Amino acid sequence: MSNSVFAYLYGDQISQTTVYFSNTRGYKFQKFAYERQAELVGSLGGTFYFHSLSQVGLLLIDQGKARFGYSEHPLNSSFGLPFDYNGTLGILITPGQKGILIFWFEKSLLVSRNSGEPVYPVHVREGTNTLYSSISEANITIHSIAANEYELAVLTQENNLYYGSLGILSSSLIKVGKI
Repeated sequence: MSNSVFAYLYGDQISQTTVYFSNTRGYKFQKFAYERQAELVGSLGGTFYFHSLSQVGLLLIDQGKARFGYSEHPLNSSFGLPFDYNGTLGILITPGQKGILIFWFEKSLLVSRNSGEPVYPVHVREGTNTLYSSISEANITIHSIAANEYELAVLTQENNLYYGSLGILSSSLIKVGKI
């Protein structure tokens, strides 16, 4: 658990938005200064403190692509790898402060194991031979997700439960069955 809180207007133009930071659980805020913020193009998709990097990451969204910008040297010298940003993604930081991020909305599920670098789609397995490269290819509609340090569960609007691991290697889900 952390005392750190960020406050910002989601979707605001990144070059003009103000981000506030509190290390007192939100009792007192101060402006967060991001170097070269006025030069950035796109909208703000989120602000995160990555304990595994000891850095703040800003999620920048522009023309259907997203990427991270980081606050400290050497990561602040360039932006992260872009990834598809379809719809408004919910973002879950798994417990344990290991830098695992899960990006999701009803037709997309992406995972990063390293504080946003890189971001990959989660594969879906149904039965022993059927493998889909993404949630959308499997024609699944996500209702909700839950995760811990190592595991991921997905409940679909079709009342199916999927289970998977968040290991070092690729992340994939296996259909457990109907609930």
